[in-house]
Amino acid sequence: MVNDVANASSTNENKTKKLIRLLEEQLAHSNQQNKELSKQIEALTEQVRHLTKLLYGSKTEKSKYNTPDGQVSLFEDDPAFNEPEHTGEQS
Repeated sequence: MVNDVANASSTNENKTKKLIRLLEEQLAHSNQQNKELSKQIEALTEQVRHLTKLLYGSKTEKSKYNTPDGQVSLFEDDPAFNEPEHTGEQS
């Protein structure tokens, strides 16, 4: 009977060691995945930052329709520019 208890204790100890080893391996794998995901998140965050800057950041181009103060624009609301030109031929 003492032998049976000792064997059961030894078997439980082996199972516990195997379980601990398995959990440690899973933890190591999870930590590796966590590092990889953190790198991906960092890269994606940088992409979003860059794209946001491109979209909402300051622009250096000026509109070709901006005119200096006091100068009249050629593209003001003139009705002649709103209708197609008549060339004499109609299709």
